[in-house]
Amino acid sequence: MPESRDELRYLAETLNGMLARIESAFRKTVEFTANASHELRTPLALIRATAEVALMRAPQAESDPPNSNYAALSQILREAERNTALLEDLLRLARADSGTASLHLEAMDLTEAFRLTCQRCEALAARRGLSLRFLPVPEPIWVSGDAKHLKSLLLILLDNAIKYTPSGGSVEVSLLATAAGYAICRVKDTGIGIPADDVPRIFDRFFRSDRARTREEGGSGLGLAIAAWIARTHNGRIEVESVLGAGSTFRIVLPLLAQVPAAHEESTSLQPVLQGNTLQGNKG
Repeated sequence: MPESRDELRYLAETLNGMLARIESAFRKTVEFTANASHELRTPLALIRATAEVALMRAPQAESDPPNSNYAALSQILREAERNTALLEDLLRLARADSGTASLHLEAMDLTEAFRLTCQRCEALAARRGLSLRFLPVPEPIWVSGDAKHLKSLLLILLDNAIKYTPSGGSVEVSLLATAAGYAICRVKDTGIGIPADDVPRIFDRFFRSDRARTREEGGSGLGLAIAAWIARTHNGRIEVESVLGAGSTFRIVLPLLAQVPAAHEESTSLQPVLQGNTLQGNKG
């Protein structure tokens, strides 16, 4: 700030004070969110456990009316599970905002990690009458990443695709390495799509394109915000294209690892991929 006691100095002091108050309010909000999430986890876990035990002790009979104790306990359990998931998402974002979220970056094969993630979702897709395919990738695709977080990123996109694709539809996951040095994972569905006006906002926290359907499916409006954060922390991004009524395509774009891990350099044919060749059998 200027040394003189003129208007410019007073303005600078006022702006500094305002920014300090804003920063303090933001920090307190983040701390409150994290603390509240921690405090509510235990009672919610107790509610879930109590409801689960009660349901095991009172098997449902076919003649039970919709307003029976069994139905009430089932509803309690569903709501407890939904709110537990919401708290976990809030806690995750609070850690991200405060800079305390820990990432363990290491060389990882994105092909194998995402293949296993798709396998986890196959049963869920089958129960909803959907086809889930992971297109074969002939070679490993190496990135520097936190395997747990990147798997979670793909799970969020798969969960959304499965939720919003009607029975009889399909979800397809593909991977490729580009000449520009990026790994691209594409999650394509034949679902209900997203209105064009909503596409720029879908990564905002608590935004729901279809509020009624999202509530019915148990969504919190935080999944895509978390997915975008995970991509950013890996120096990547998420892109989306969607046509209302015709499905959506989400693309995870991550930088390729600059150098193949020494243990795999001779045992794989990955080097051409890292030099920029596109994988055989896939299109950008």
